[in-house]
Amino acid sequence: EEAHDSAVAGPDFAERCKVCLHELQTACSEALSGPEFRVEPFDWTPDVRLETFGSTRQGTALESSDLDVRMTFEQFEVHGQQRQLKYLKGIVASPGERFKVVQLIEARLPVLRLCFDGRLYVDLSMGGALDGSAGRDEDVLGIDQPLTALVDAAVDVDAARRFVRLVKAFAK
Repeated sequence: EEAHDSAVAGPDFAERCKVCLHELQTACSEALSGPEFRVEPFDWTPDVRLETFGSTRQGTALESSDLDVRMTFEQFEVHGQQRQLKYLKGIVASPGERFKVVQLIEARLPVLRLCFDGRLYVDLSMGGALDGSAGRDEDVLGIDQPLTALVDAAVDVDAARRFVRLVKAFAK
């Protein structure tokens, strides 16, 4: 009980994530508003959409958890590692005042790791549709959907989330 209660993310963590997501929306929109991201012949830049996934969305976050964020655009989906890297590198070049770039991981699914206000790590990735309808190869939600479904199917959802948080706390 004590181990769980000391590790579980509280209201301050939730508020920090909310503020971070708002600031990240602004930072990404500004970073990707330059001429190199202008879509011809329409003469507009993409409208950034962000969605959280992982432990913050599942309700299993710890105080030490990071914030997993998926980015896409209102007008189109970004497929392919090189195209995704182009947009993530745009954010690396201008991450905003409250974010520090930690690392750009150039994997099959690129991830930009940021630190918000020196306290909250953010993993920003790109994918297909935000509604979870992306194809299996592009699904950045990974374990998110099955774990959420499993927890939601439990007889006692709060106890299931508590169990997941305890496993995570001891795994760290």
